[in-house]
Amino acid sequence: MSIIDWLFGKKKEQKPVAMKAAAGDPTKKAEPPTPKPAPAIEAQSFLGSLSPDEKVRVSNLNPLIYHTVIIEKKGEQAPAIVMEDEAALTLLRKLRVDELEQLSASVKAAQEGDRAADSMAASCYKRACEINPYNDIALMSYGCALANQGNLREGIKWVEKAVKVNPKNDRARRNLQGMKRDM
Repeated sequence: MSIIDWLFGKKKEQKPVAMKAAAGDPTKKAEPPTPKPAPAIEAQSFLGSLSPDEKVRVSNLNPLIYHTVIIEKKGEQAPAIVMEDEAALTLLRKLRVDELEQLSASVKAAQEGDRAADSMAASCYKRACEINPYNDIALMSYGCALANQGNLREGIKWVEKAVKVNPKNDRARRNLQGMKRDM
């Protein structure tokens, strides 16, 4: 079928389907061949190929870096990427395009939270956490936003998640200590 035929909706002529003859019984109707089952597609989890530390390492980069690696992966001309953390860049290049897009969306949502008024910040951070549960900065920021809105107990839970995802996040640990003192 040509592209023009496809665009204008012309249907391709269908070839007749070979029918299975009914085994030994001429009165039974012939049946079309049984289609082969599609091969099972294994679900790919978000950042499943990375260790917990690597997931955190790639979760809070500049969205332009994710975008540039996506362009590279699509085989298009991309600007050169200069990063101090070459290991993070190597990890990014191992990821699928959909994972890179998800990482970028999470960081952008968190950045929206940084710019938003207090009443809107929490929803932006929550969206960032839903997109990427390894974004420790978004987890911490969501918890702090909840606490600032008066929901200290729920805020503590989210900052605890940030510390669990990235125990090296000193800022999250300090925020958590301060929040617990305010209880």
